[in-house]
Amino acid sequence: MQIEIFSKVKDPRVLGKVRHELEDVLRIALIGVLCSCDDYDEISDLIEDNTEEFKSMGFLKLSNGVSSGDTIRRVVEAVNPEQMRASLAICRDNIVSSLKGCHVIIDGKKLRGRESDKSGERIRQVGGAMGCIS
Repeated sequence: MQIEIFSKVKDPRVLGKVRHELEDVLRIALIGVLCSCDDYDEISDLIEDNTEEFKSMGFLKLSNGVSSGDTIRRVVEAVNPEQMRASLAICRDNIVSSLKGCHVIIDGKKLRGRESDKSGERIRQVGGAMGCIS
């Protein structure tokens, strides 16, 4: 069963001209942001390259295929930003409440190659959160 993250967002599109579900398009945009995509075409390409994984995890339905970069852009620009904020806040709160009583292990490392430290060497920070220990 798929949880609707963006159920509070009203669809601003004309009903008869819609190919892609609003929930799917907004989830695609969210995935793109979380994966550091630079533009809407890159988001669309990311989803296209990983369609089966996202569908098998139940995260996307994609009943009419992957939205184009232009479609993602038009939908994101058309939706009410306050409704988006409210939906994402509910999603965040659900995640946080599901972690109550758990310890989330956070690991950070420095890798060479990004910023210079005092000695002039370039360093890169990498972080990750793993698991939930009750």
